[in-house]
Amino acid sequence: MTTNTKPSTTTTLLYVLVLCVLTLSSCTKNEPDNPTLPVARPWLTTTTTLPLPPLPTYTHITAGSVHNCGITTNKTITCWGRNNHGLTEPPTGTYTHITASDSHNCAIATDQTIKCWGLNNYGQTEPPTGTYTHITASSNHSCAIATDQTIKCWGSNASGQAEPPTGTYTHITASDSHNCAIATDQTIKCWGLNNYG
Repeated sequence: MTTNTKPSTTTTLLYVLVLCVLTLSSCTKNEPDNPTLPVARPWLTTTTTLPLPPLPTYTHITAGSVHNCGITTNKTITCWGRNNHGLTEPPTGTYTHITASDSHNCAIATDQTIKCWGLNNYGQTEPPTGTYTHITASSNHSCAIATDQTIKCWGSNASGQAEPPTGTYTHITASDSHNCAIATDQTIKCWGLNNYG
């Protein structure tokens, strides 16, 4: 006859109690006498969440292919992302409008002049003098509406995209090879490459 011997409940509890006492003594025996010093207690898994610094708030944002820029509420520019050709190194000062392309950025300052930065292989970071209200940038050229509502463009003119039409305008947008603008009579005019109409 086989007798099935199992440890009693009392014996099991005694084993558990001894194990707990040994574990606590091994974890605390090396603690310093000074209770004010921090002590590592691996059996405690508390997590402390530290407050993050306040993030800037923004009024304008623009995106290039590998970077972004925004105008903060204090009117300074912050850029982030890949820093090809200094794209994420904006000029100091205060600004009201900003535009980004693949290779350069431009912004209208609070005095309504234009500043550009980034790649300058076609003169795209050399804006004309004067004062402006709207601006747009493409990969190799930029255009802006002046305070007299005429358009000026600079940079690459491979497809005539830097030769805007005469007249007065309220809005403008640029692509790699052509641009379009809304005139003050609310009609649209486009110029540049026209291979697809």
